[in-house]
Amino acid sequence: MNSEERKNNHLNLFNFYGDNNEQLIENNLTRALAICLENDPILFDRLLRKILGVEYDNLFVTVGDSAEVSIGIQIKCSDFNGVKEVVGIPLSEEELILKENDQASTTDNPITDLSIQIDEKLIIFEVKRNATNCLGQLKNQLEKIVHHSEDDIQISYYNEAFSWGILMDLCRHTLKFQKDVNVENLFTSDFYNFLKRNYPKWFRKIPFKEISFPESLEEDTKQKELLEVRLNLIKQEILNYWNKVRNSDDELVFNRANIPVHDYNWVDEINIEPSSDKETGKKFIALKVWPGDTKTQGYSIYKKGKMFEWPPYIHKSEYEFRVQPYLKFSHMQGLCWVKTKEKTNPKTHTKEFFDRFTGKWKRDKQKGWVKNKASWKEFDQILEEVNASEEDWKTASSFNSKIEQSQRSYFYVSTGFAVEVRMPYSIAKELDINGDDNPIVNELKTISESLLEKLNDQFTGK
Repeated sequence: MNSEERKNNHLNLFNFYGDNNEQLIENNLTRALAICLENDPILFDRLLRKILGVEYDNLFVTVGDSAEVSIGIQIKCSDFNGVKEVVGIPLSEEELILKENDQASTTDNPITDLSIQIDEKLIIFEVKRNATNCLGQLKNQLEKIVHHSEDDIQISYYNEAFSWGILMDLCRHTLKFQKDVNVENLFTSDFYNFLKRNYPKWFRKIPFKEISFPESLEEDTKQKELLEVRLNLIKQEILNYWNKVRNSDDELVFNRANIPVHDYNWVDEINIEPSSDKETGKKFIALKVWPGDTKTQGYSIYKKGKMFEWPPYIHKSEYEFRVQPYLKFSHMQGLCWVKTKEKTNPKTHTKEFFDRFTGKWKRDKQKGWVKNKASWKEFDQILEEVNASEEDWKTASSFNSKIEQSQRSYFYVSTGFAVEVRMPYSIAKELDINGDDNPIVNELKTISESLLEKLNDQFTGK
């Protein structure tokens, strides 16, 4: 049984107990990395080749005396001996490069996080678990090592960006090689899986084929976040393409990472997210839009007064189309929703219903809920007819607790559609690769464009 299959995650070597103090967490991460480098020569070799480049062969010669190698943590800058050259590597969430003109901080005798000394060459890592800019601290450490040494020490500058994400790529490829030759290293495997669960943003370059879809998206939030982080990168690539075509500079919607849509009056955003079918257990990457979520959007949908005809799929027969009509009750934001049992043309999603019943309802002390040209009794009866729940619609939607029993003096009603196109996760895994022209980016972009055009044909009466 490998580490991903363990029932108890506390069996992971690096699932630390204790204080959540930021400094302790970073110290533990540094210690864990040092343990992996000491116990996994393949990972250590790959890291050194990455950092040293062509100099690697000069340090590890095949004849003569062996190189003297030591790995240390929490060593004062004044305690290094026998060093002739020192190089600093920033290790944080961001990809950083230490340069000669970076300003050093002013700590007198700082303590280094992680050090690797190979004969007279010393490599110093400054470790941060977030996007903190650590270049000033790192520059200060290099200068203090030079200052406290009796020998002349040259400061060298590694001219490539480094980060946790880059290090995780090294770990991932190392573990893949080890699995192929059946010598997987327990330390690196546990460290990698511990970080994958706790710091998913460091794994942005992991393709879907290497991400297990969780049995429960609600319960396994860390694994879900891995999928979402990967999808955010894919969505950004789709948006970059659309920005280029539109000559715009849109960004993903901040808190939801949805892709903004401007070409249609009936929708603002499209999202791409992991999804599963609770009845069948099938896993998907789902493209979702919510046409008519506001009354303003509804004007474009219902002005033609037409019936809707939904397609069984979008773009390819494997990509199932699903639609769920709903009514939204909102105040400053959405408060409760009523799903309709009829998926095609419920009584609530017509021009007549839209004109009469959507919009602002006010509370009247004598009459209850009132709206011009609308009867609350008739509205209540229609909703009970279309309600998909076995409970009455007010209870099922929490209308009673969130609106009726509240102090709110008004609310808004809109009639929208929750639309979803499902790409089976098995197909997503086949298409997703790293590098330029990722097939899954092109496929999801095509599905998005096809979906928007198909819906626009429905709503505009074409």
